Amino acid sequence: VAMARGALGTGFVTLSAIRIWSVSDATVGGYTGLSLVGEAAGLLAAGVIADRRGHKLPLELAALAYAAAFGLAAWAPDPRVYFPVFVLIGLGLGGQITSGVMLTLEFAPPGRQPTYAGLVNTTLGIVGVTAPLIGAWLAALDFKWLFLASAGLHTLAFLLYLLRVRDPRHIAATAPERPPL
Repeated sequence: VAMARGALGTGFVTLSAIRIWSVSDATVGGYTGLSLVGEAAGLLAAGVIADRRGHKLPLELAALAYAAAFGLAAWAPDPRVYFPVFVLIGLGLGGQITSGVMLTLEFAPPGRQPTYAGLVNTTLGIVGVTAPLIGAWLAALDFKWLFLASAGLHTLAFLLYLLRVRDPRHIAATAPERPPL
């Protein structure tokens, strides 16, 4: 949920580049293209990493990519800095798409995956509706504060994944065996 809340700045990066730097439509197209390249790379990398290490690590990396993107956007001294911002947002999105629900499903007991998926998607949907509204309010005040809030929330998401979430693949591997009934 912290990552979903951190997305409050995503829809405003292009707007900030236009308002602050008066970038051209061609530049915005370049930003979008780089975002798609980052997303494709993030999807592929997250899939490979998830196959080898589980879905927790791709989500940690996605949170770091988002945090770096919004940190750069907050302190951008010129519009060229937005090029890596969009690549990093794409990388974060790729990791989030690949592993977001999959990690939850690995926690779900057999036969309960549909319930878990429904609950997660409902919760994320509610946050997904409210986060941009808060983002709009912050953007009206100052884009820098919006992007710093997004970076902070993604950093919090990273720390929560790192310190509070145990990869279910490793939990199952270290769980003591139960005696047969």
